[in-house]
Amino acid sequence: MVDRVEVSVAGMRSTATGLEDAAARLESIRTALDSAAAAYNGCWGDDEYGHNFAKGDNGYELRKPALENVLTNTADRLRKYSGGLSDGATSFEIAEANNTDSFRS
Repeated sequence: MVDRVEVSVAGMRSTATGLEDAAARLESIRTALDSAAAAYNGCWGDDEYGHNFAKGDNGYELRKPALENVLTNTADRLRKYSGGLSDGATSFEIAEANNTDSFRS
């Protein structure tokens, strides 16, 4: 069993900020991807190859929403982790302050 546990509140806050930054970058990537895709939407043509590319079993139109969801869900999850770390850091700070005050009493 461990005799001592240490927590780096500053490290938790730093990691939370990094996760928030990563989420913002993912959202920026998604926005750029959406803009680029919109600019070329339909450029694959109406022939057999274009139809298979766009509407085939593994076609673009079927896969595009899945990619968008992955990017959105990952950014959301990173934000939740960030919030959890930030909240945890605050809880540790409060507990430390309360413990310090109780020893002084």
